[in-house]
Amino acid sequence: MGFILFILFVDQGVKLLFLDYFPQRIRVNSGWGFGVFPGYNFYWALLAILVFAITLIYWIHHLQERKLDWLGWFLGAILSNLIDRISYGGVIDIQVNPYLPAVNFADLVLTVLFLSLICGKIGLFYDEKD
Repeated sequence: MGFILFILFVDQGVKLLFLDYFPQRIRVNSGWGFGVFPGYNFYWALLAILVFAITLIYWIHHLQERKLDWLGWFLGAILSNLIDRISYGGVIDIQVNPYLPAVNFADLVLTVLFLSLICGKIGLFYDEKD
């Protein structure tokens, strides 16, 4: 539960800071990753709710397993982006450099988790006997 709250507070806190002090750096992304399929925010929000619910149920059933802590990071990132979709009509991204894509902390967490999964570092399929 701590990971969920950590991701949620950091991501939403950074977004609120930028909304208050640097609003010209804010981009609202109503699509999926990097703005693909814009304008379907309602459907993306429903998909996020579904993924969040399935992941939460899985996490609750396997709560005793220490190696599933990464699911807290995943749930926190999904929840933070879902809050954005409901509150702002899309995910709030921050454009810090005009030559780089606009991102937010939750998206960075999801990217690191995805890359870690691909590299096999999370331990989802890791057997400690090997």
